Amino acid sequence: MMNKEKFHNVLKIMNKNKSLIFLFLLFPMISIGGTIAYYNTTQSLENTFTTANYNTKMSEYFPITEWDEDNTLDKQLTISNEGSGGVLLRFTYNEMWYENGDVVNNLYNGEEIVTKNWTQAFINDFEYHEGWYYYKKVLNADESVTILDSVVRNYDVYDETSEYHLDFNYEVLQVDNNASEYVWGYEAVIEGSNVTWR
Repeated sequence: MMNKEKFHNVLKIMNKNKSLIFLFLLFPMISIGGTIAYYNTTQSLENTFTTANYNTKMSEYFPITEWDEDNTLDKQLTISNEGSGGVLLRFTYNEMWYENGDVVNNLYNGEEIVTKNWTQAFINDFEYHEGWYYYKKVLNADESVTILDSVVRNYDVYDETSEYHLDFNYEVLQVDNNASEYVWGYEAVIEGSNVTWR
């Protein structure tokens, strides 16, 4: 049995080494916590998606801007897809006669003063909806479509101070019927390279 004096000596030693005992008891808990933290990791993955390269252009062959003796002007208009993905296409045009800076009528005796000589591609492969002509095919990569060949003046109504303007605008979308319905208001039903507009 321990006498009182020895017991007090042990308590004194323990009091002096409390911090050592505390650290000795704390070490296993730190080791366990450190081990848990070591295995508790996170990981992130970046998913980068790219779309096809969309690059289209409208080009015009318009070598002479004055009417020839047949009242004809060569004016060839082509839309090309130089990108890597197919596109849906629509275009519109606006024609105006200007005389001395004023807009004048494009009709004479109920007929157009200028006739547009559309290509077979335009006649066969486009349909009209609310001011726009919609291409009934997908314009695939490295493809183009020529829309207009020339214009012919039917009546010599206006003098040499008059100007005839025929301006074209076009729009393209990626090949997706939801996109066309959302942006243009018409669903594109796509079967291969053919497109039906609804």
